[in-house]
Amino acid sequence: ESTRILQFVALIVLSLIRVHCAIICPRSQTLSATVDSVTKEALSQEIFLEEDEPLIVAQMIEFFILLGLR
Repeated sequence: ESTRILQFVALIVLSLIRVHCAIICPRSQTLSATVDSVTKEALSQEIFLEEDEPLIVAQMIEFFILLGLR
C-alpha cells in the first residue's frame, strides 16, 4: 500500500509525465497491477512506454486525472 503514496513516473518516448498512484491506479487495473507487483517498473517507479503513441498516452493520463475531478 505504501507504493501507492509515492509518485509513479511514466516515460513516454522523450516525454516525462509524472502521475500520482492515488489518481491512476483506481482507474486502470493494468497500471494498478504493475504498481503492486515486484516488477522492475514497480521497483523503479517508472514505466517506459516506448511502443505506445505519446499523444494517446498523454490523453489517457489526462482522462484519468479529469475523471477524478468529477
